[in-house]
Amino acid sequence: MVGVAAVGLTALAIAIFGPRRFQQVVVQPARSAIADQTERLWAEAQPLRNQLTNLMARAASEGTREKLVRSFQSWIGHFKAS
Repeated sequence: MVGVAAVGLTALAIAIFGPRRFQQVVVQPARSAIADQTERLWAEAQPLRNQLTNLMARAASEGTREKLVRSFQSWIGHFKAS
């Protein structure tokens, strides 16, 4: 329902403003604001992405995968016990 409403409001705005003005008034400012935040968040997530990459690389072998599963089970068990 929300998606249909958003599409309907977008179509209404394009019909009222016209495609070129809608692009200038709505799309470009929104794109600029989102792009700045996206770049900042991407840069801040670099350490986490590196950790996940290393974790996936270590989980490639069978023995390491079993150790990783035991570690996760222990970690989950810790939270269930609390």
